[in-house]
Amino acid sequence: MSGFVPFDAVWISIAALLVTSAGCHSRLRVRHPVLWHELGRPGLLPGRSLRPSASLTRFYWSGRVASLEDPSLSRWVTALRVQQVFLYTVLLVLFVRMLGVG
Repeated sequence: MSGFVPFDAVWISIAALLVTSAGCHSRLRVRHPVLWHELGRPGLLPGRSLRPSASLTRFYWSGRVASLEDPSLSRWVTALRVQQVFLYTVLLVLFVRMLGVG
């Protein structure tokens, strides 16, 4: 793994995050349409407004997903949270390396 560059981890993480986000979005939109509308009908990528995306992110991190009693969506959201934490960690490591601290 000596040739593994942190940039590779960033791109792999972003790709995985997009796939998982799409899975979460589609399940929420199809299985819970009323909630989807309450959250502002967010798209996979932010459009003209960041408000629906922010509402969706807050919902995913709030723990309210469990109240829906949808095991499949809960698994997807858990995977999404893990991937977000991993991506932010990789970005932090990359930033520290670029500064020459570590």
